[in-house]
Amino acid sequence: MGDYKPPFTITNEILFYVSSISENIGRITATGNLEAKPHLRKNNRIKSIHASLRIEANSLSLGQVRDYLRPAIDRNLIRMTIPDKPNSRNQRYVKV
Repeated sequence: MGDYKPPFTITNEILFYVSSISENIGRITATGNLEAKPHLRKNNRIKSIHASLRIEANSLSLGQVRDYLRPAIDRNLIRMTIPDKPNSRNQRYVKV
């Protein structure tokens, strides 16, 4: 094995491409896992809204935030930015 010489030379450019490919594979794998679990995205969105409200000194509990979203959408107080995909990771809520 000590005498084997591969038919290529490892350069900085090759290392850059290998690390870039590995990084992109990691992104695709992570995104695929999230899309298989939309309830996690929804729960994280609710927690994010709750945290934002707490920063603004609003005292709503996590459950109250969860209970607020659906009726607020039904009453046209807020709307989803992507209504056709309510579980999209890019879903946002904006005032009407």
